[in-house]
Amino acid sequence: MVDALDPSLLTPTIWSELFEIFQRHYSADLPFLHPPTFLKPLRQATMQPPAMTTMPETQVNVRPPGSDEFLLAFLALTARFHPVIVAHHSPQTASRPSNPLIASEYYACAANRPDQDGGDQSIEMIQAALMLGLHEWGMCRGFKAWVRIGLAIRGAQAMGLQYEKDLDDEPNSRSMALDSEAERMGLSGRGRNHSFSSSGGEGNAFIEQEIRRRTFWSCYVMDRYLSSGKYRPQMLHARELRIQLPASERSFLFAEKVRTMMLGENERKAAGRSEVQSHRQAAMSSNGYQGGSYAPSSPATPLQNGDDDKEGRLEVGSDEGLVSRYIRVLEIYGNVVQWSCSGGRRTEEYPPWDARSEYQKLLGLCHDFKASLPRQHILSPQNTQAHISMKTQTPYTLVHTVYLLCQIMLHREYVPFIPIRCKKPEGPLDPPLFPKDRYDVPHGFWEDSARQLFQSARSIMDLVQTCQEWNALVETPIVGFAIYTVAFDGVYCINFPWMDPDGYMCTPPGVKPATAGQSAGFLAARKALEMIGKMRPRMHMADGWFKTINRMHKYFRRMKSDYKKNVQQNESVTSESDGSPTSSRQLSLREGGAGGGLDEFKILERLLKEFGNLEDQDVEIGEATPGSKPLDAVYDDSNSGTTVKSEEGDRVAQTDRTQPDGPWNAINAAPGATRPTPSETPGNGQFRSYDSFQPPPPSHQQQQQLPPAPYVPANVNNFRPAYGAPDGSVSTGGPPSLTSPNSLTASTTSQPSPYGPAHQHPPYNPWSQTPAPYGMQPPPPSIQQSPIGMHQSPPGYAPSHQHPSIPQIHSYPTPSAHAQAMAPPPPIPVAQVWDPMAGEKWLNSIDTRLGGDDVAAFVDGGDMAEWASMAARHGYGGGWLSAVWGGSGGG
Repeated sequence: MVDALDPSLLTPTIWSELFEIFQRHYSADLPFLHPPTFLKPLRQATMQPPAMTTMPETQVNVRPPGSDEFLLAFLALTARFHPVIVAHHSPQTASRPSNPLIASEYYACAANRPDQDGGDQSIEMIQAALMLGLHEWGMCRGFKAWVRIGLAIRGAQAMGLQYEKDLDDEPNSRSMALDSEAERMGLSGRGRNHSFSSSGGEGNAFIEQEIRRRTFWSCYVMDRYLSSGKYRPQMLHARELRIQLPASERSFLFAEKVRTMMLGENERKAAGRSEVQSHRQAAMSSNGYQGGSYAPSSPATPLQNGDDDKEGRLEVGSDEGLVSRYIRVLEIYGNVVQWSCSGGRRTEEYPPWDARSEYQKLLGLCHDFKASLPRQHILSPQNTQAHISMKTQTPYTLVHTVYLLCQIMLHREYVPFIPIRCKKPEGPLDPPLFPKDRYDVPHGFWEDSARQLFQSARSIMDLVQTCQEWNALVETPIVGFAIYTVAFDGVYCINFPWMDPDGYMCTPPGVKPATAGQSAGFLAARKALEMIGKMRPRMHMADGWFKTINRMHKYFRRMKSDYKKNVQQNESVTSESDGSPTSSRQLSLREGGAGGGLDEFKILERLLKEFGNLEDQDVEIGEATPGSKPLDAVYDDSNSGTTVKSEEGDRVAQTDRTQPDGPWNAINAAPGATRPTPSETPGNGQFRSYDSFQPPPPSHQQQQQLPPAPYVPANVNNFRPAYGAPDGSVSTGGPPSLTSPNSLTASTTSQPSPYGPAHQHPPYNPWSQTPAPYGMQPPPPSIQQSPIGMHQSPPGYAPSHQHPSIPQIHSYPTPSAHAQAMAPPPPIPVAQVWDPMAGEKWLNSIDTRLGGDDVAAFVDGGDMAEWASMAARHGYGGGWLSAVWGGSGGG
């Protein structure tokens, strides 16, 4: 068995650096590591004299305290950030850089050993499950993360971590009676709560108890992350918990026994509860009862002496720790997410300015939390830099990121999804509406709500950008989700700048086009997508976010173009028919009708609102290719032809020179893979995808202007195409695969399987270093020969199960195959020259009104032929996606 905890690689210095990485990224999500305890054996090893380490044949295995499973789970989170470990598990070559996720997957795979039986629960086992669950969540394996975190929560509840004896609602007198009755029945009356009497003294007992507390609150944090969706109920509720919040970092480090508030308490209630408990304990001590047993009476210390050393001081106000504040704001976030994902404003009975509305109640909770922050914790550039200097930026960043995310989710509900029919923020354009003749709308209410929305998005960007400049950016899924939300708001403002007149996330209206691309708002929106792109090598979840933002930008552009064109067509038809209506049905916004695009927003609502999903995306980890899709292909404010239109106008891009971005993905979905055949398509509701298309190769002059090759994502759904090398040879190496049962080790990594030879798998098909695109040309379509007959398809189109650059591999010949091989080859059609202007005219001539097949295939990513035939059976005509799929011949 190969030792995954190899001491020659994981030296004390490496372990110390990994601990710093953990503290930088995960000390607020998983705050249970006590720094002196973790680092003590490592510091002692580095301080040993050289004479003790002169024998190289005796390798001393110095590592932090903890079981193998705990340390492997710790490495699964931190290895991706350490360059030495990444280079060891994924060596860089001339054709590809190292892949950080291979290192993390290696240790996660080792932590999930087949011989683990998940027996007795312990604090370390719960902590390891939480760390592995967070790793699975970032790797787009939502169901595995949901189950693993759920088991950790149940284990913590079984150990009684959610209750503390000192905070029990039952009076101590009743506890005495219950203990006495339990002793008569031969049972222990102490329950599962430990007394924490440590041989190391009072300080060690407090550390032990605080680690248990922080382990439970880590369960709570992960529960709030994974329940951020419509059909994902919360497992832990504040009203059922009888445990105090974590102590401050200072008290945790110095082992100072303190008391804190419980979740949902304020300072007044906490002070009253502490006074009542002190009186009860003093009374019971005077009667000889101590913690479930009788002891000789001793004089009680008068409370008026102010000696609270035994119980500890109460940490409230400015003394409250940042981790405790983060848990309190996560409770608000959980309520906001539940309200938003269940319908938001569409479920409200009262208008948003009414104090009885749920919107106002949640907004009030946010304002009360912000008002409770002391001066040193308020969001400001000076405080941000100070916390970075003190190495407390992680909880500080998460506190304000989640608070501002709540603000965005609340105010976004009352901003139209597609505000084409309004010139400024004026409330919803779809029911429920608030017309001025029926409602007394407060003056400036809608403008102020939109202003707070985009100001909150800008504040998140200012915060994370400052952390990035100081090399202290927290890269966790919740921070990535917040930046993704900000990037979507930036795309929204760039396409509809009149909704953000102050220019928080776009160029303010009235700015000259020559300086539009240099505005602070536009640069903030661009920076948001750039940061998501930089997270992609270390977090698979970020890859889906990056692609979604790119597609939303194109979606908004197309929506505006369709609306403008259809309005003109409707006006011309109405004038020719002497004012008679063109149709008896109500037109959608895309067709030139009224509203704010609510019908289309419902299709994309879960994609834009929910933090991840619970579907497992079985991602194959391949070696990352150099470069990634440049931001110029997504945001561009210049006059050159790019993939997207510039901010200052509605001009159509001259050409589309970048490669397609593939299918739509769920928020935590892995990058889209080639569409599998119907027999390979999973039936468990996972996202399927269209085949990707790409225009023909540009000329030599255009190639010189092209950006580097885009980031090539890994495949999903266990679909592994056999890619050949560009020169026709067969590659002998491939990316290591550590995620699925069918995954195999590869020769590109220097680290063998953590299970040893008995658990290794045979090699699989080799991979190519560069993907071959699927091309599309304008009609007329070519006639292609297939084994089952003749069919039409766009020129350059290749079936998803066969890569166009790979010659088909046949088995032994058959008579029919021999006869077909002897037949004369069909005539090769003359290649047509691609004219960008002609292609643009052809696209503009297509009826862009969505049909039923278009909407279904666009969102679900399913097979176009299936949806088109289904729509035809119900009498619905094909839409514009059908036309694009089938060329001029239609769907």
